[in-house]
Amino acid sequence: MLAPPLSTRRARRHARSGVIDPTVDFLAELAGNGAALEFGIGTGRIAIPLRARGISVYGVDLSPDMVAALRDRPGGVDVPVTIGAMATVRVEREFSLIYAVWNTFINLLSQDEQVQCFRNAAAHLIPGGYFVVETLVPRLQGLSLGETVRASAFGANNADVDEYDVVAQHITSHHY
Repeated sequence: MLAPPLSTRRARRHARSGVIDPTVDFLAELAGNGAALEFGIGTGRIAIPLRARGISVYGVDLSPDMVAALRDRPGGVDVPVTIGAMATVRVEREFSLIYAVWNTFINLLSQDEQVQCFRNAAAHLIPGGYFVVETLVPRLQGLSLGETVRASAFGANNADVDEYDVVAQHITSHHY
């Protein structure tokens, strides 16, 4: 039997760890009666449960394959998605909440792209709206002098290795 795709395994792990419901609770409260826009909507693991709570959710994603996976999920066809880069793509409406979670923001590889993403979010937000970014903060203090590679997880069926370039402020994660 083949293992499920990595994105499916991660979604199951997040669901089992109890992080999806608290995340959706937090975002639903911030959205209030307004609409939400997810930067990097992917397979909709947050957008679909947020919509189930009565929030109008829209998405942006660079990957047509990820959006196809969203469309295959129950309720996924009902989520409007714009294909494009979250740093620059325009959606023709305003939102009370824009969010980028599960380390989506670190896919923007330069500070210029990250600043552009904040500007894009600001251009889409209503006055008083929220832009939520959830991302990892690399544990650089734990690296020994000259160390550039560290295992972040290791199990019977997986290994996660992070490769650090502290000068360029860049991290590359390898998941096996």
